[in-house]
Amino acid sequence: MDHDVARGAATMVASSVDMAVLEMAHRWQKTLVAGTSARERLAAVEVPSMPQQTLASRVDRLERRVESLEALPERMDRLESQFLQFRDEVRSEFSAVRDEIRAGDQGLGGEIRAVDKSLRAEIRAVDENLRVEIRAGDEETRRQMRVLHEDVIARLSLIQEQKRHRSANHTRGPRLK
Repeated sequence: MDHDVARGAATMVASSVDMAVLEMAHRWQKTLVAGTSARERLAAVEVPSMPQQTLASRVDRLERRVESLEALPERMDRLESQFLQFRDEVRSEFSAVRDEIRAGDQGLGGEIRAVDKSLRAEIRAVDENLRVEIRAGDEETRRQMRVLHEDVIARLSLIQEQKRHRSANHTRGPRLK
């Protein structure tokens, strides 16, 4: 039976309370008056007998139980230590991740500022080039407008002269050849 306990097999062992109840039932059964209905009823009920264990085997079993229970605080301390170590590791890892994110944010912020500065410089250069081109285009347009204006004025003068010349010829009469 002790081999079964050592292997962890299920055993049917009576506790001291169970044993005391059985002893009281046996004593009560013996003290009943013969022929009473209670005695007859009790005789019909069979009380299973539990194998009696020696005191040494019971003490041995209790010692093993106590030893396993005594190991629990040490196991709990190890678990607590492992849990605290795990918590510290998680905390430091999260802290490292936060630091990496901050570094990435700062690096990204620096890159964005550099690109923004470069983009603004390019926009200013393009803006200035556009202004120069627009001014040059405006000057060319004004020059062409002056040429066209002078051409129109010259044509109008020519037309007026031709009208004057015709009206002078009409007023003089037809010319003879």
